[in-house]
Amino acid sequence: MARDNPDIDIVLLDLNMPDSEGAPSVKLFATSYPGIPVVVVSASEQRGDIVAVLNSGASGFISKKSSG
Repeated sequence: MARDNPDIDIVLLDLNMPDSEGAPSVKLFATSYPGIPVVVVSASEQRGDIVAVLNSGASGFISKKSSG
């Protein structure tokens, strides 16, 4: 957990992890640890998913389909 690892520089979160609620989970993490940037990695390329995670506090979004 982030609270047990104060030296974390960035967090990569999969949007569809088991026991995750997607964008609400991003928001919870981002508000709990405002000093740690969150980047979401997802197989989804739906504009709504991207907008939702960015509006929830993610610093960025990387598609798993990205080639570079």
